[in-house]
Amino acid sequence: MARRKTPKTASKPYEPPQMFLEDLIPRMPWGTQFIVYGDGAGFSHPHNGGWCTVVYDDLTETYEVLFGNCSNTTNNEMELMQVVRGLQYIDDVLDSPRTTVWVVSDSQYVVYGAQGRYRLTGNRWLWKALEHFKRRFTVEFEWFDRAFFVVPDHISKWASRDARDMNRVIRSTDPKDWKEVERDWRDRFRPGSSGESD
Repeated sequence: MARRKTPKTASKPYEPPQMFLEDLIPRMPWGTQFIVYGDGAGFSHPHNGGWCTVVYDDLTETYEVLFGNCSNTTNNEMELMQVVRGLQYIDDVLDSPRTTVWVVSDSQYVVYGAQGRYRLTGNRWLWKALEHFKRRFTVEFEWFDRAFFVVPDHISKWASRDARDMNRVIRSTDPKDWKEVERDWRDRFRPGSSGESD
């Protein structure tokens, strides 16, 4: 008797876990004051790119969201840019030298490069800036495999498609319901949105 063939079922595409700030806060290394995490986006390599970084201060339980864009750039440059901009914000605006910062990224280029596990090529001025801040702060880097940082992903992609030059902070708040606030950002910066803040 011929063996009946079992029909093949289509495998679902891999969906990376969605990460919100409220998911990262409980994972903060002990003694850490700041979380810096975000995303970079580059299209038509090399062409327009956008970046977005979130800086969370555990001491005051507040956070800032910064974003900007660049022309003639690459995805790796934008991934590195958002980390440098976050550390620069802590240094310039918050004036917190000798503090401890936890940098979370889904970019091996950024994390392994900062840890000395990759040979650094390209983007030399950004790597020099990162080394400067590593001397200013105690910085711990952690790679989150295939993580999807919801808000920075949407904002960086939106910024990369905008022709205007932008480098700004869009909100500073004392969050009470992380997911509600981040859902508002996700909707505001979804494809086709104007992205204007209140």
